[in-house]
Amino acid sequence: MPFYIRKSFRAGPIRFNLSKSGIGVSAGVKGIRVGAGPRGSYVHMGRGGLYYRKQLSAPKKRTPRSSETRKRESALRSDGLEEIESLDVANMKSETTSDLILQLNSTAAKWRSWPFILFVGLVATATAGPVAIPIFALLLGAAIWFDNRNRQTALAYLLEDDPLADFESLTRCFDDLSLSKKIWLIEAAGHTDDRKRNAGANVIVQRNSIRPDFRLPKIVRSNLTAPMIPAGKQSLYFLPDLLLIQEGSRFGVVEYSDLECRATITNFVEEQSVPSDSKIIDHTWRYVNKNGGPDRRFNDNRQIPVVEYLELDLKSRQGLKERFQISSVEHGQKFVDGIKTYKKALNLASSN
Repeated sequence: MPFYIRKSFRAGPIRFNLSKSGIGVSAGVKGIRVGAGPRGSYVHMGRGGLYYRKQLSAPKKRTPRSSETRKRESALRSDGLEEIESLDVANMKSETTSDLILQLNSTAAKWRSWPFILFVGLVATATAGPVAIPIFALLLGAAIWFDNRNRQTALAYLLEDDPLADFESLTRCFDDLSLSKKIWLIEAAGHTDDRKRNAGANVIVQRNSIRPDFRLPKIVRSNLTAPMIPAGKQSLYFLPDLLLIQEGSRFGVVEYSDLECRATITNFVEEQSVPSDSKIIDHTWRYVNKNGGPDRRFNDNRQIPVVEYLELDLKSRQGLKERFQISSVEHGQKFVDGIKTYKKALNLASSN
């Protein structure tokens, strides 16, 4: 489980310090630092044993805000399959997280200097010859470093014993999910009347293989890692307080209280290789008769296994709609149970 949590970390020139009283930030050079924390802002100066510290302001209190909702409409494709796809990430927000989304989106939209340096360097190299290559490489490296530092948002988490244990339990369930031999994102699904040419199946799907991982968006610096599930154009990051959704350079959120998680065991006609952690429950034929037997008019008719998979649906009122197919029913069910248990723990903590 590549999950970690630190008590302090840096995001560019800013240092974040975590303590039992809350989260503090500071910046400065050796001998003088200006900071802010749960007890207000301050300035700290001194070296060699002589120090000066002055409180600049008292701590501020925040007032909670209510959430807003949006609904999603299904889209049918020309082939009759229904797209299983979330709304645009701009719809996934709430008033309680509006400041975070604004900061993430503004950070991701910041101008990058390295493409300009690359263009200038190529022109200089073509004009001055190989002598300009070392200078060009140095400038390009500096521009990339500056862009990475400038395009960062810090998320600091200070978790007490019980919340930390609850989140670690969720990450262990995510580890179980990652043990599944195959995980697919179902992009579209629909009913079919042509069961003969679809191995007797009455539902057909379009799916792509994916692989969950522990990571954060490139522009986010934090003292912990997060379980991440790729979902086509979007990536789902399971943070301690919310589900962060990235779509290109834009971000949205779904609060766990609004997250719907449903597991369904399905029998799937598997025309590809069967994962070793799956259970074959039956066989059918590539071309079937009405009675379920092989249609002998087709010479290349072959038997196809029917496999038991778990389908996971993640939805929200804000427009999240993703479906995944998991080869191991056991591992998939553990992850679903982990999400539901974590939601209950958050609800209990908020009510106390």
